[in-house]
Amino acid sequence: MALTDKQVRALKAADKPYRSSDRDGLFVWVMPTGTKSWRCEYRVRKAKRLHVLGNYPEMSLSAAREARLAIRKTLADGHDPNQQRKLARVAVQDADAMTFRKVAEQWHNAMATGGTWAPRTAKQTLERLTLYTFTCDFGDLPITSIDFEITREMLAGVYERAPAVAQLLRQYLAMIFDFAIESGKATQNPARRAMARYFPKHIATRNQPSVKTIEQARAVLKAVECSPTMAPVLLYHRLIALTAVRESNAREARWSEFAMPGIWVIPAERMKGKQGKKRALTLPLSRQAEEVIEAARALAGESGRSSDLVFPSLIGPKGRPCEQTTLNVVMRGATERARIGERDAKGRWRSGHVPHGWRATFVTIMNKRLPGKAIVTQSMLAHVIPGVAGDYDFAEYTMTPEAREFAQQWADLLLDGAPSAFALIGLAKPPKAAAASNVVQLSAKRKVAS
Repeated sequence: MALTDKQVRALKAADKPYRSSDRDGLFVWVMPTGTKSWRCEYRVRKAKRLHVLGNYPEMSLSAAREARLAIRKTLADGHDPNQQRKLARVAVQDADAMTFRKVAEQWHNAMATGGTWAPRTAKQTLERLTLYTFTCDFGDLPITSIDFEITREMLAGVYERAPAVAQLLRQYLAMIFDFAIESGKATQNPARRAMARYFPKHIATRNQPSVKTIEQARAVLKAVECSPTMAPVLLYHRLIALTAVRESNAREARWSEFAMPGIWVIPAERMKGKQGKKRALTLPLSRQAEEVIEAARALAGESGRSSDLVFPSLIGPKGRPCEQTTLNVVMRGATERARIGERDAKGRWRSGHVPHGWRATFVTIMNKRLPGKAIVTQSMLAHVIPGVAGDYDFAEYTMTPEAREFAQQWADLLLDGAPSAFALIGLAKPPKAAAASNVVQLSAKRKVAS
């Protein structure tokens, strides 16, 4: 006879467990503690099986009967309910173990070790993923649970702060989900499904802020070099200003790159470009740029920290270059003090010149002074020249007497009246160091590091 809910409620605990049957194998199991649970007996190939459904009253009588009907349907489909439950638990465990972060790390390792990426690209990609996805709930989600809305919501939060980064993340996510699908860890790619409509593949960005006159350039240089910061930062910033190289090229420069007097050879692996298509850049150094290297060598002797880096950090672990963010902060403060820039609608200072801006400043000023010589200035920036074969050697133009004269003219213009590199960092110039023709000595010494 079938049970009623009143009868189930009335069941009392006994000294030993006992059962009270409903029908079709369903019964309630009463423990000595008073706990009541629904259970169902069934047979698979004549062998008796027991399936625990849930506790009463959390699972009502009607719910228990529905669960029993589901068991009968599973049996009719040729499956063992207990085995199906075990498989479901394994699937949940696998999903929990295969989070977005773990899949993303596997993808990153495959790209980084497979020769697809340069070391710098691998480092930057992992840093972005860690900052924007691993450190939030998104990284801990099972990859199979991430859908279009979850992905769009995460990217929208990043887009509000950094549109260009959101665009990069969308590309990363699309590749990560493709990787997951190919390896059987996912079945859909939510980062590709109409996502470009919300986060376009190409986001228009303005040029890097830069000054356009030699007077403004001198003002920026003076403001930066009057800032309280570490000596290597001041030196590598001056080298950027004198040579118009990319910030990372100067900050991560090695002594081996200055083996030849008056020449800086930046190896292909440290240049911008696609892996396997990069080209080394050979640059002529002005007298003032050579003095920066001499001052850095003297500073290395003073600090007692041997390194193959020309501008190592004076704090923290050895073998690490100066932090990029240090110079960015210094320049932001310097340009604000010099009033080179403007405030946005929210009152935040927008610098009128950034480290990368020295490249545009150099080209703008020198092209006006020496019209018709753009191929030389562009080669010195390692830019591909329109109308010139893409595989040309930069040295064809950068190592000419004309290019060396360009470099010296620029240095003379920019450092007119500026302190020497040695005076800049508070060191005495060695007797053998040749004095630059247009620099003056500071009367007060600057601390080597602050």
